[in-house]
Amino acid sequence: PQVRDRLATVRAVDPGAYEEYLKGRYQWHRRTRESLQLAIQHYTRALERDPSYAPAHAALADCYNHLATVLLGGAPPREPRSRAAAQATKALQIDPSLAEAHAALGYARHYEWQWQEAEQEVQQAIALNPSYALARLWYANLLMSRSRFDEALAQAYAARAVDPYSLITTANIGWILLHAGRPREAADELERALAL
Repeated sequence: PQVRDRLATVRAVDPGAYEEYLKGRYQWHRRTRESLQLAIQHYTRALERDPSYAPAHAALADCYNHLATVLLGGAPPREPRSRAAAQATKALQIDPSLAEAHAALGYARHYEWQWQEAEQEVQQAIALNPSYALARLWYANLLMSRSRFDEALAQAYAARAVDPYSLITTANIGWILLHAGRPREAADELERALAL
């Protein structure tokens, strides 16, 4: 019944805004600094057409979260992480039931070391959409950083069950296994990631 109620409130989206959103998602999945900048441009254009399009705000949060990482960002992470939290919060103000926004806010809070709030946000994302693999993956990373390796692996494997060909999920499983002190299994997963 909750899903039926939520689907009944789905609103029409400007086709141009949606097309910009899809182009942004494509660039975001490439996960390079340059592709994230392109994704931000697409999401910004989507929001110029439809400022209340919550998924575009959540997607911007994803971009800023990734630009705040050591691998992709070139500047101190504080500014992009702050922008990520602001965009996720804006998305939640528009649509409190948007799993992607809860996951993005949880991701930002995790790397601000706000462990409890981060865990609550990613758990809420999973409750809203158990099939959202990235929420499970962000949760796995949070659990790993708290040395809760068995729980982390359970979430990462659940993410892979939803999205079995995800390179990022497979690489993260290897990373978690490595930190859990299981290097042979980690190597197997990382080889699988390379094959993907």
